[in-house]
Amino acid sequence: MMIYMRILFNGINLDSSGGLSVGRNLLRALDDLQSPHTIQVLVSDVSGLASDVNARNIEVIELQRRGPRLLWRVRDDLHRIPAECKRRAVDVCFSLGDLGPAHLSCPHVVLVHNPWLLYETADIAARLTHWERLIYREGYSRWFRRMCPGLAVATVQTPVVAKRLLARFPLAPHQVKVIPSACTVKPVVGEAEHPAPAAAGGPIQLLFLAQYYPHKNHAILPYLLLELARRKALHRFHFTLTISERNPRARRLLHDLRQFSSHVTNCGPLSEREVPHYLSSSHALFLPTLLETFGLVYLEAMACGTAILTSDRDFSRHVCGDYARFFEPTDAMQIADALLAFSEQSHDRAALRSRGARRLKRSFLGWNDVASAYLEMLEAAAG
Repeated sequence: MMIYMRILFNGINLDSSGGLSVGRNLLRALDDLQSPHTIQVLVSDVSGLASDVNARNIEVIELQRRGPRLLWRVRDDLHRIPAECKRRAVDVCFSLGDLGPAHLSCPHVVLVHNPWLLYETADIAARLTHWERLIYREGYSRWFRRMCPGLAVATVQTPVVAKRLLARFPLAPHQVKVIPSACTVKPVVGEAEHPAPAAAGGPIQLLFLAQYYPHKNHAILPYLLLELARRKALHRFHFTLTISERNPRARRLLHDLRQFSSHVTNCGPLSEREVPHYLSSSHALFLPTLLETFGLVYLEAMACGTAILTSDRDFSRHVCGDYARFFEPTDAMQIADALLAFSEQSHDRAALRSRGARRLKRSFLGWNDVASAYLEMLEAAAG
C-alpha cells in the first residue's frame, strides 16, 4: 500500500558548479516523474533554479539570501531549515548541498558531493588562504561530523566516495547509499555553432571545462605551457578556458598567461546549452583536477565523443575507465608527455562517441532512473 509523504528537498546551498547542475537535472526529472508524494524544494533566490526547472508537479520555493555566505549558511542550517521542516510537517528532508542541519524533526538524508570532506589536500594547501584552510580543511569536516549522528542516509555518487566517507566519518555501511549521476548532454553532429574542430595539421584543441577553484588546478597551466615551449611543442596545442574574470585568482592567472595569448583563449563560463557545442568542437576535455567526487563533465565528454585527458586519481579512473588518458596532475612534465602522446594519435570522433555511449549505457543511469532511485531511498528513510 502506497504511503504518501511530504518530502522537502533542501537545495538552498546549491548555487554554483557541479552541485547546481546535479540539482537542476534531478529536480527536472522529479517533476517529470509526477510522483504521488508532495514534493517541495527550497532554493536560494540567487541560484536561478526556480526558472531553470520550470516545475509543474513539484513546488519550488525561493528563499532570500543576503549578506556573507558563511553567515547565511549558518543561519539556514541552525534555524531556517529546521523551522521549515516543522512548519511544513515533512516526513523526510533531503539536503542536496553536502552540509545541512545537524538536528531535524524528521529523518534527514544528505547528498555528499564535496571533495574537501574526503581527500587530504596537501597538493592544494599552499594555494589556500588561511581562512580557506579553516573552512575547507577543518570547518566542512567538523560540521559534517556533527551531522552524522542525525543522518538517516548519506548518499554518494560512486563506490570510491562511499569507501572514503566510511573511512573518515562515524557512519555505518547501511547509512551510505550509492546512486550515480546521469548525463543529459547530446552530441552535436555536423557543424558546431562555436569553435570549429581543428583542420588537419592544426593545433590540438583542448577544452579546460571548469570554473576557477583551487582544486581544479588551473595553477598548473603556466608551468605546463612553459614545459611545452621548452620542448618546442607549444604550437601543437590550443587551450580554451571557461573561467570568470570576476574571480580575482582567475584574473591573475589570465594575466600570467598573456605571454601565451596565441595558445590560450578564455571564453568565460559556458551555459548549459553551450557545453555540448564546445565539447563537440574540441579534440579533448583537459581536466588536471586534484579533487572530485564524481565529475559530470566526464560523462558529457563521453556523450559528445570527445577524448578525455585527466588526472590519475581514484575518482577519475572510476568514472572514465579506459575511455580516458591519465597523467599526474601536479607534474607539468608528465602532463606534457601525455599531451604529446595524445597528439600523435588519430582522432576518430565517431569511434569515440560509440565507445562513450557504450560506457554510459553500461555504467550509468538516466536522470529519471536516478530520480526514481532517490525517491525509493527517501521512502525507506521515512519508514
